[in-house]
Amino acid sequence: MASYEQLSAQQRAIIDLIVKRGQSYGQLAEKLGMPEDRVRELAREALTGLAPVSAAAVDSGWRAQVADYLLGQQQGAEATATRGHLGRSEAARAWSRSVLDSLEHLYPKGELPEIPSGEAGGGDAAPSSKPAAAAKPARTKPAAPLSPEAAAIVRRRRILAIAGGAVVLLALILFVWPVGLLGGDDDGGDSAAGGNGQGGQQTRLVGQVVLEP
Repeated sequence: MASYEQLSAQQRAIIDLIVKRGQSYGQLAEKLGMPEDRVRELAREALTGLAPVSAAAVDSGWRAQVADYLLGQQQGAEATATRGHLGRSEAARAWSRSVLDSLEHLYPKGELPEIPSGEAGGGDAAPSSKPAAAAKPARTKPAAPLSPEAAAIVRRRRILAIAGGAVVLLALILFVWPVGLLGGDDDGGDSAAGGNGQGGQQTRLVGQVVLEP
């Protein structure tokens, strides 16, 4: 990181007039007799030179906006937008802190620009070099013991289920078994009738044989 004294004489003069004297880019351009865009460019280059490594990690468009914010050249909605980006960007905050460390002595009464703390889930957080840990299987939570009321309900349902099964079984016995008995009586009657018929016929034949002379 470069120090303020390592900047060029022109850059130091511009930063000194902007920060210490509170000059705007337009006012400084009139005083130095150069275009305002050139003054803005030199000021931004000076801040980039103070911390070139951390500055390179910041998006170029936002780097220019952050430089203007640190130099007090933004107000209203523009300053609010830059503070919002600083809250989201760790790289922008790191560069801003490096710049303020070098220029702190120039700000009147130590009134440094506000650097917001980082927001959760910042957009440019460095990706982790460690592979993502494999998802662990969820552990089965042991069932909590039932309350007395719940246990009574479970027992009652089990008793009702057993009673219902017994009723169904009894119904099958009462309605199916008599039908089988009725079918068996018919068959037995027919058999008995057939047997009696044969027996009668045999008796008559025997009688005839006995009565012959």
